Formats: sequence, C-alpha cells, structure tokens
Amino acid sequence: GQLGLHTKPVALLNVRGFYDPLIEQISRMAASGFMKEENRSMLLVGASLDEVLARMEAYVPPDTCKWITQDNV
Repeated sequence: GQLGLHTKPVALLNVRGFYDPLIEQISRMAASGFMKEENRSMLLVGASLDEVLARMEAYVPPDTCKWITQDNV
C-alpha cells in the first residue's frame, strides 16, 4: 500500500500481545522519521478477530504521495 500498488488493508491479529515488540518498533520508526506516520497508520492492529475485521472493513487508504508508480514496476 505504501508503494501505491494496492489499497487493501493490512492487519495484525495481536493475540495476547505477541506482536507488541514489532508494533513498538514500527512506532519507533515513525517517531524517529524513518517512516511517515501516515504509512505507520496503514497497519491495522487488533487483539481480537472481530476488532481486526471491523478495522479492515472501515479502512480508508490514505491519500499520500506514492514512492513508485505502475509505470515504474
């Protein structure tokens, strides 16, 4: 999605906090300027399947500047 090749949601089902270290690292990357916060917010996270599915259903992709276009692939 960040590359502009699709607009589908991407989610982590964070059962019992399994992905907490990964989520923390991604947040740290955004806070340190290694990625844009709008790109970080593209990753949907939920602790239950119902929560993840609800977030995926409500997902609206951000209108951001793309790094690559279909012509460049």
